[in-house]
Formats: sequence, structure tokens, C-alpha cells
Amino acid sequence: MSQVYNNNNNNIIRILVCGNQYVGKTSLIQKLRTNDFQENYTPTVGVDFTSIKYEINQKKVQLRLFDISGQNRYLDLIPSQVRNIDGVVFIYDITDLNSFLDITMWLNKVDSAANINIFKTLIGNKCDLSNRQVPYNKGQEFSEEYNMNFFETSVRNGKDVQQSIYSLANKIFFEKQKQENHQTNQNQQNQSFDLRNSNSFFKTIYKRIQYCYC
Repeated sequence: MSQVYNNNNNNIIRILVCGNQYVGKTSLIQKLRTNDFQENYTPTVGVDFTSIKYEINQKKVQLRLFDISGQNRYLDLIPSQVRNIDGVVFIYDITDLNSFLDITMWLNKVDSAANINIFKTLIGNKCDLSNRQVPYNKGQEFSEEYNMNFFETSVRNGKDVQQSIYSLANKIFFEKQKQENHQTNQNQQNQSFDLRNSNSFFKTIYKRIQYCYC
């Protein structure tokens, strides 16, 4: 069923998804969008874009996910992609230690180009597999150090796939609402101040007219 969405930018949430090749970025987005799991995906070339529509507090929201390739030759795309992003998801594979160690590199790339207040989430994917190389507490400690949400997910069985993304999207949405309300209140206060000044001005003119008349 088609839905009409407000063009207000507060109803559009843009999230960049990054991490090494083969950590499951595209699979996670596909699971989120269709609830399907496919064992094999063609590696992303450049940046893939996915749009998902859902509701928060009875308001229709468009979630835009930008899946950037994990190949090193595409790292230079990060600055242009981060410029208008509201949040970033960093994904590593819990069975691949190097993919976890490289999160620092991805983080530095994003931080060098992004707004310092950008929201972030760290995801350890493939937690259904037994050959773990990255302990849960290592991911948790890293996320706490860099003030990120942290989840371990399984695209295969769906564990925390929706929660990991929608919790970030919701946090962004409510922060935008907070800023919008603050701006509205500020505008109202400014209008009230201007009105008081205008009334004071006209009162002064009126008194001068009375004085001259007398």
C-alpha cells in the first residue's frame, strides 16, 4: 500500500552502514527490509541505497540506509557520504578479528568528515556462529569507549537485527524532534519580544501625540 510522507527533513533519517567486506552489511539491510536471509551476496560496489518506511509515535518516517563497500578502494567515498548523514552503523564479523580491529580505521574515517554529534552504533554480526574470535565484552568495551550503542546480531536467525537499527533511528528521530521544538520555542519567544517592543514603541508615540495636543 502506498504511503505519503511529509517532506520535512525531520521525517527522513539517513544512516551510513560501514565495515569490512564480507561482514554482512548488505545481508543485514536485506534482512531488515524483507526479513529474508540469503547465504551469498554479490559484494557491494561503491554505495548501495535502501529506503525503508515505518512509523514512530504515529509519525511516518523514511529510513535511508547507505551501504558503503568494504573494499579499500572505496574508502575515499566516506567524506562525501557522511556529509548529510544522521547516524552511522559500524559492523564487524565476530568470527573475524581483523574486521573488529579495522573498526578503528572506519571510525577515524567517519569522524574526520562527520558532525561531531552524529549518532553511532556498533554491531558484531554472525553471533550464531561458534568459531568466535571477538569476545562479546571486547565489542561492549569498545562501544562504551566511543559512546556507541552495541549489539550482537545474527542475520541468519534475525537476532537483534531490527533492534540494532531501529533503536538508532528512533534516537535520531527524537533528537530531531527535540531540536525542532527548541527552535519553535525560540522563534515564539523572539516573536513575543518583537511584539512587546512594537507595543512599547506605539505607546511612546501615543504619549508624545497627547503631549503635543495639549
